[in-house]
Order: sequence, then structure tokens, then C-alpha cells
Amino acid sequence: FNYFVAIENGIIETQDSSVPYLDVGWVVIEDKNQRWYATTGGVPFPEKFVQEARTIGFDKTTCGAVMSSSLAGCNSKDPHSYLTYSLVPREDLLYWAILSALGQKL
Repeated sequence: FNYFVAIENGIIETQDSSVPYLDVGWVVIEDKNQRWYATTGGVPFPEKFVQEARTIGFDKTTCGAVMSSSLAGCNSKDPHSYLTYSLVPREDLLYWAILSALGQKL
């Protein structure tokens, strides 16, 4: 089997002022004939860190890196764990999104 898998997380802005930003992972799986898409569940991301990362420049830093520099125990590559009290790490979010994309093939 030859599949290409692409994964990218990003911050999206919502229309809900109580949860202005969500971190969402996007998954694309492709073979030579088709593509399948899925997203992770969105994890609310603190506005303070999004704004700070925006000021520095998203081409220079990530919201997770900004957050981890301010909070002990927060991993810049997996702020989801910190934000969900270790209940939902990034790896788990992506695992289910990958399964969801692959399930479209069946």
C-alpha cells in the first residue's frame, strides 16, 4: 500500500467570544486515486498566547511555543495535554482523525 499522509495543526478563530480560538488538526490521506480528509476535535486555546504569537509572527513561532515558555509543564509540541489536564494529548487527537480519514476508504 502506498499512502501519503499529511498532518497540520492550526489555530482557527471562532465567532464565539467565550472561546475565541481553537487548535484544530487537519489530516489528509491520499493514494494514487483518492483523498480522504478529517479534522481533530478543537481544543480551546488561550487568547493571550495566540495574540503574543501573532505579535512575534506565526512565521517565527507557534502558539504552543509561546504558551510553553510561560507555563511550567507545558510541552510546546503538545499544549493539548496541558489544556485538557492530560486527558487528551495531541497524539490521541490525531490518532482518531487518522482513523476517521481511513474509515472513509472502507
